[in-house]
Amino acid sequence: MRYGVNANPNTLMSERSNTKGSHSTHQFRRGEFMPEELTPVEKEVYELIQKSGELLTTDVPVNLRGAVPHLINKGLIEVYKKQTLPWTSKKRKFLRIKDA
Repeated sequence: MRYGVNANPNTLMSERSNTKGSHSTHQFRRGEFMPEELTPVEKEVYELIQKSGELLTTDVPVNLRGAVPHLINKGLIEVYKKQTLPWTSKKRKFLRIKDA
């Protein structure tokens, strides 16, 4: 059982309606995704990653980086590590669109 922050302990979070200040915990599945459910910033980041194919996490503009965790939680993009230089063991994080 999950309770909200300021909730009555006798009321479950799933029984309450969304009110001001509460956050939606709905996770999108691949079949449920509707493009109009994205915010303008999320759409911009999604299109940026889609155009480039794969993108270093540090190449996402600073003012758009906050949308990356939202897109990951919605199941639209994924983060993976890849070795960029053959003579070093260091790996860097990349973003790519999840395959449908």
